[in-house]
Amino acid sequence: AGEESPVKRSSSLDTSEENGPAAVVLEESPLPRMFIPGKVIHIYSHRGVYKAAYVPRTFRELRRISLAGNMLSNHTTKSYYEGLLEVQTARVAPEAPPRWTAFDEDDTCCCCANRFTWASTSASEAQEARDKHNCRSCGGLVCDPCAKNRVPIPSIGLTVPVRVCDRCYNDIMGGVSAASSSITSSFLAVDEDERTLSDSSPPPRENDERPERRRQKRSVVVDNLVSQMRSSSLTNN
Repeated sequence: AGEESPVKRSSSLDTSEENGPAAVVLEESPLPRMFIPGKVIHIYSHRGVYKAAYVPRTFRELRRISLAGNMLSNHTTKSYYEGLLEVQTARVAPEAPPRWTAFDEDDTCCCCANRFTWASTSASEAQEARDKHNCRSCGGLVCDPCAKNRVPIPSIGLTVPVRVCDRCYNDIMGGVSAASSSITSSFLAVDEDERTLSDSSPPPRENDERPERRRQKRSVVVDNLVSQMRSSSLTNN
């Protein structure tokens, strides 16, 4: 008698489930393929300057949304308008932006010759990546304390103040270094030519043949200091 009670309870549960509402299985209907209407313009940054390109609406990456901290602020009407203005200005600029030094190409600041994390409380790889910055004027890698200044560079299409290293800032703004006078005069000459550009300027060719902005990224003094520091560390080890 004691063994029959579980069987009876089980049968009562089955009866209650049968009397309840039956599960309904819906047939899966294929979703229609949806595309963004009109022409899709992708605005991206290349060497610190905005560029734009048409993207086909069937591009697979458009079918997913990548979360980012600035995904909302970068897609406002004002951001679109300012981005397209910079694209237009950069296309008619007399110079192409300089080549940027990659993060793995240099391990010391091109201005002070110190490690990039010298002013931080951590020397980890993640902190080093956060403390590395590319100068928009020369493209060199600089630490955060040496990249606090901001100036516009109209010769490459940057009409708003952007990050530059201390050496380029002193050269552009008329520093007291020996080479600053010639560099500043040439920069101002290019800047003056930029002001004379009008809307009637011909559009750039498909293959960008403009001269690339070239500026010395590291001085001889900095290179000598880096070599002395490395030789001293090898001797101590």
